[in-house]
Amino acid sequence: METSVITFAHYKGGTGKTTSCINIAGFLAKNDKKVLIIDLDPQGNATSGLGIDKIELDYVHVYRTTPILNSETNQSYENGSIETPEYNLNSEGISGIFSKQETLNSQQIDYYYSLDSGDYTLTTDNITLNNASKIKFKADLITDGTDTPSLTSISLSYDYDVCDESWSCEDWNECTGLSTQTRTCSDANLCGTTTTKPIEIQSCTKTFYEFNNTDTISLYKDETTTINSTNLQLNLKGKENLTGTSITITRTNEDNPPAKRALTDFKIEVDDTFNNNLNTTEFKIFYTDKDLLNIDESTLKPYYYNETSSEWQPLTATLHPDENYLTINLDHFSTYGLFGDEIKSSEGSGGKKTFTRPTTAPAPKQETTPTPQTPTETPTPTETPEEFEVLTETDTLEQLTPTQPIQTNTKVKRNVNWTLLSVIIFNIGFLARSRMKKRDHYERHKKDFHEQQDEHFGLEWKKEKVYYQE
Repeated sequence: METSVITFAHYKGGTGKTTSCINIAGFLAKNDKKVLIIDLDPQGNATSGLGIDKIELDYVHVYRTTPILNSETNQSYENGSIETPEYNLNSEGISGIFSKQETLNSQQIDYYYSLDSGDYTLTTDNITLNNASKIKFKADLITDGTDTPSLTSISLSYDYDVCDESWSCEDWNECTGLSTQTRTCSDANLCGTTTTKPIEIQSCTKTFYEFNNTDTISLYKDETTTINSTNLQLNLKGKENLTGTSITITRTNEDNPPAKRALTDFKIEVDDTFNNNLNTTEFKIFYTDKDLLNIDESTLKPYYYNETSSEWQPLTATLHPDENYLTINLDHFSTYGLFGDEIKSSEGSGGKKTFTRPTTAPAPKQETTPTPQTPTETPTPTETPEEFEVLTETDTLEQLTPTQPIQTNTKVKRNVNWTLLSVIIFNIGFLARSRMKKRDHYERHKKDFHEQQDEHFGLEWKKEKVYYQE
């Protein structure tokens, strides 16, 4: 309760302090207010004004009483019940062990269970499941009104016969025109469960492409995208999934590396997003036995065309001669080619003949000359075709020149020169014809091969000029 203090004070006497205090206190008391007048004036006029005799006080003892409030609540306890939702069980369940975590406080809790939405049965520690598919529990909390039991948790551990699912699925249907593809899967053991059942619907994932120029493809993080083109196969994986990106594969006509023969060359063009998303890139470059005409297979090697220096640079690859292809692992796309060395013939340039000087001189032959000198007998070289031998590449004309000059008459010398000239002309014609046949044979096989390749991929054959490199 709030208390107000009113004080009447003045340094001068006779100003009505005591009178005012007595009158106001009386007014407040008349209006049911509790009023205390403290007369501190030594004259005691307020005391006597209230009709109280003046007394002499030795001391004043003041005390205050503080009430203490006590609140008490009476509680009463009633019986209660807790019911769980239904839980799914393995249909092969046999029996289970029931457990709970509770605090009874000298009270009681009764537990019940229900199988497949049936009637409740009083629970014991061991529960027979009888292959039920669902179970739920109820707990009745019983009290005598003085306290209550508390329940923290309940649990069930049960055994069941294991059926090993054995799923097999049909092939995915085609993605053409569809956003998803489906398949049908079945369990050979008919377990009735779907724990390990494979998915039967998914977004379309096209991972195989076959084209010779430009196409739009997709890259996947967990799938390998395969691209087949003429003489070329690309197996690609992306760092992230990337769809609707364009790739162009064209044939090029860049100059060959020095002393090399080209089997094939190609340029692969993609945008920066495609290049930066490549994770693994495997190239397979294929060739045929016809491509290897006059080329040493063991020297086959892929090259990268450096556009900055305009030079071909060799790359490391693995050759698979039994299957006629090479594999390369790269991290970007550019211009590439497959080149090899021509096979060098072990035979000489051929065509050069020589004759041998006879060890015995033939019968002397006289010839009349305008000079009076007597002709001397000299050995005449006899033409012996069966003794001609083929020169190797290291033979020179100096080897055909004897150390000593052969002295012969004019007629014999003229016959020998015509014979040598005939042999030389014959060999030159033979070599030229052989070269022409070899070039025609190479161009014919190369044209046949390209026609077969283009017909295989549905392209119209366009005749191109083929250059033969010696």
